[in-house]
Amino acid sequence: EQLIHTFLLLARDEDLSGLNSFISKEYIRNLIIDIEPTIKANQVEFHQQLQCEFNIAAQSLLFSAVIKNLLKNAINCSIAGNVDLFISPERIDVIDNGVGLDAKPRGYEGFGIGLNIVRDICEKYHWQFSIKNNESKGCTASVIFKKSS
Repeated sequence: EQLIHTFLLLARDEDLSGLNSFISKEYIRNLIIDIEPTIKANQVEFHQQLQCEFNIAAQSLLFSAVIKNLLKNAINCSIAGNVDLFISPERIDVIDNGVGLDAKPRGYEGFGIGLNIVRDICEKYHWQFSIKNNESKGCTASVIFKKSS
């Protein structure tokens, strides 16, 4: 149901001028609750940091879809590894020490749609999305918000 709602919101051409979502500790905690079973099943050491609470000109469901999709990818690629989530008014960073971009995680077969959804949401809001291998192990996915956010 959330995926369908995400697609419908992506398809809308909305005016962002009056749109505001409040990103708070409680907001992030509620997102993580949905992902906790996957964190436990994959034995991932998970850390999160919200630099400060802030407002962003974005649909709450789309903002949460970005975070959830980036986290699910990182967690599923980091079995018995580490995943860190950093959120600030300027950006989101998800850093893992998993298999990296060039390998498939053992036992994980997704549909490959999660990163496409992230890219589409970032394009809608004119955010910059990047994902790259870390020097040692794993990868870092980053979303940089436009200055007016």
